[in-house]
Amino acid sequence: METTQRYFGKLFFPIEKKSIENIWLNINGNKIFVEIPNPGSVSEDWAVLHGEFNKLGTVSLIDCSIGASSHGFGGEGCKLNVHKLIQGEKLSFNRQCFISTITLTSSALNHWIMGIEGITHKKSTFTVPEFKTILNVSTAYFDLEIKVGYKNSFSYTKTSFERDVFLYASFNKPLNIYDFYVWKKKIEKLIVYLTNDDPGVKVIGLNRSFERIYGIDSKWESHNYSHSIKFSFHEIRSYLPKIIKSWFDNKNLDSVIDLLLEKKAIPALSPQKHFLNMCVALESFHKNFIGKNIPLIDKTTLDNREKIKTLLDKDKELLRWFSEKTTFWKNPTLIDRIYFFKKELQDINKNVFKIPIEDWMRMVKNTRDDLSHEGRYNKYFEDYFTLFLSSYALEMLLQYRVIMLLGVDDKLLKEQYLKNASGNISLVASLNNFKGIKK
Repeated sequence: METTQRYFGKLFFPIEKKSIENIWLNINGNKIFVEIPNPGSVSEDWAVLHGEFNKLGTVSLIDCSIGASSHGFGGEGCKLNVHKLIQGEKLSFNRQCFISTITLTSSALNHWIMGIEGITHKKSTFTVPEFKTILNVSTAYFDLEIKVGYKNSFSYTKTSFERDVFLYASFNKPLNIYDFYVWKKKIEKLIVYLTNDDPGVKVIGLNRSFERIYGIDSKWESHNYSHSIKFSFHEIRSYLPKIIKSWFDNKNLDSVIDLLLEKKAIPALSPQKHFLNMCVALESFHKNFIGKNIPLIDKTTLDNREKIKTLLDKDKELLRWFSEKTTFWKNPTLIDRIYFFKKELQDINKNVFKIPIEDWMRMVKNTRDDLSHEGRYNKYFEDYFTLFLSSYALEMLLQYRVIMLLGVDDKLLKEQYLKNASGNISLVASLNNFKGIKK
């Protein structure tokens, strides 16, 4: 559990050109507030305030709002809630672009990046390696360098060294705090996707200084949802520059990733929502990266459309209206898109569901329709676990497809990832004594 850090100082109101002294600033994770001793001294919300506090120095307080007042033997007071706090900066307005470089650490990457030279010792001599650059990559709007190094600490009784992974980002154009938050979330999602662990990202440096940004920590629970394709660092190390560049530059991938990772951010997400997410993500992936014009499994609708157009031939206005309104009839549906991945789904599912793959795919499509339009799932899948396992199969397919899209094209790795996905499905089914779908 995080403890509250308290800092003593004063607050400045730039517009009113006034200040309040002898106040306490409290920081506990993302919860930041200032204790105002005299409620009458504040009467509205502010986009930006400035402050001077012990140990922190100059700070900018972003998006401040008045909280509850308190009354007691110590007198009156109120809380001023702060959305974000920037150390070492005096911003003029809350959307000011001021972040040119940023330094982050990540506990998940520290556990994931293995095989790098560590501390060695010979008799009483210990050798600590220099910082080692793992990769450099340039994207459309920032450059990123990742290093492994050791932090040291000294006391009267001991000297200790702790390894960490450092990410240094330099932006082509300075970012405001909101754009930076979006960028940080995106790099956290990549870390979760690759490591299947809480990214543990911390801001430890701002604009080539040791200043920090408070109020932007993210909480993931990925470690509570452990079954995922295993992407080891040493296997994809050479692909990482291409993976990172594609992750940030390919905007069409964003919606797929958001849906794919929601269960990892919220392990308690309902089986129904997870299933719908995977169906939508699959359709989105297919539409954006496979193609719109694919053969339809069932051409009855198109055949009937042409017959109706023939009957309407004498009424040109009605024919034009009908043709426009039914253009979408030519678009592939979920069943058409899912059939495209039939071979890969066969490799992933094996015989876990105990029915032909074509029957299972149609059950997926029909259950998606029932959930979307009627709110029920159990006409084809009799229980929550069958629904979850079907969602999980689609999730494994998407994880596999995304890593390929990001640039991993090694044949042996692709085969390994498919086997890993299949093993995950089989393990979950076995642990839950799943006997297959009863027809």
